[in-house]
Amino acid sequence: MSKTFAPHAANGPVSHAYDFSNPSAVGASSKDIGAVGGNVGLLDGSVSWKNIKQMKPWRGSQLWDNGSCFALW
Repeated sequence: MSKTFAPHAANGPVSHAYDFSNPSAVGASSKDIGAVGGNVGLLDGSVSWKNIKQMKPWRGSQLWDNGSCFALW
């Protein structure tokens, strides 16, 4: 089953009954469930806020082949 995580929504993290992986989202994007952006680590070691509209999906893990974890940054 696909899961979605959105730690930075307008009013804090999005969760369903305190399950922050949101299994009921059925693989919807973080943006679809309310994400507004996130903190992105930069090469100089600093961290910067990035609006969700500027983010692009990237493969966050190859552990599960085509069903792997995707992330936005």
